[in-house]
Amino acid sequence: MAGPGDVDADGCDEVVAGAPCTPTAHYLGEGYAALYSGSAGGIPALPSWWGRGAPDGRSCHGTSVAGAGDVDGDGKVEVLVGAPEWSGPLGTEGRAAR
Repeated sequence: MAGPGDVDADGCDEVVAGAPCTPTAHYLGEGYAALYSGSAGGIPALPSWWGRGAPDGRSCHGTSVAGAGDVDGDGKVEVLVGAPEWSGPLGTEGRAAR
């Protein structure tokens, strides 16, 4: 879990949570990360965004989550999500995505 800052530029900070290697409806070890939008009333029960791991089903997406600042200059904070078991052309390579 991390507090990346104000991701959607609404004046309230968000919370991002990772659920690494959690089974999804698609794969057993896929995992996911979820972003919860902050508001004056607190954090909602349901995420405003979530993303799951690679289609190979074993990426452990969400093992690490963090705010990265405004990487692309659009005025919004980016969120990084780690997937250490992500598989690519060279085998288990790991990956971080925003």
